[in-house]
Amino acid sequence: MKLETLKALIKQYGNITFLELQERLTGGLYE
Repeated sequence: MKLETLKALIKQYGNITFLELQERLTGGLYE
């Protein structure tokens, strides 16, 4: 994933931390 995309996601979901976002993305990939 591009850094710009991550920054956009963090702006959009500012209430969750980067680690939580990463965990959700990783979990989604391996579920």
